[in-house]
Amino acid sequence: MKFLCPKNQGEVGDITKRQLEWLLEGLQVDQKKAHPDSIDTAGIIY
Repeated sequence: MKFLCPKNQGEVGDITKRQLEWLLEGLQVDQKKAHPDSIDTAGIIY
C-alpha cells in the first residue's frame, strides 16, 4: 500500500473518519458507490 504525500500546502485536504478507514483498508478515498453517511428521511412515511 502506498500513500501519496502532498507536494505543497495547496494539495493538503481534510478527510472524514470514514475516508481514513477506507485508506487504511487499502481503498480509495473517493468511493463512488459508497452509501451516504446520512439519509434524508424527510417526507418518508413509516
